[in-house]
Amino acid sequence: NPSRGLFYLDFISDDSIEIKVFNSMGKNIKTITALNKTVIDLSNYAKGIYNVLIKSDDKIFNKQIVLQ
Repeated sequence: NPSRGLFYLDFISDDSIEIKVFNSMGKNIKTITALNKTVIDLSNYAKGIYNVLIKSDDKIFNKQIVLQ
């Protein structure tokens, strides 16, 4: 982080993980369901800061990523 568009996520969990990406206006631009590993490709989106909500069965994380 920052990146030009590809963000790699690797989870240690047997639960299904839901990932939502929001732009700076709070609009959900991408929703992904993953098990252990996934790639978020934002290379076709505008430069800026995006919020990523990562939700498993019992935990929620909110992280910011920067697209340059």
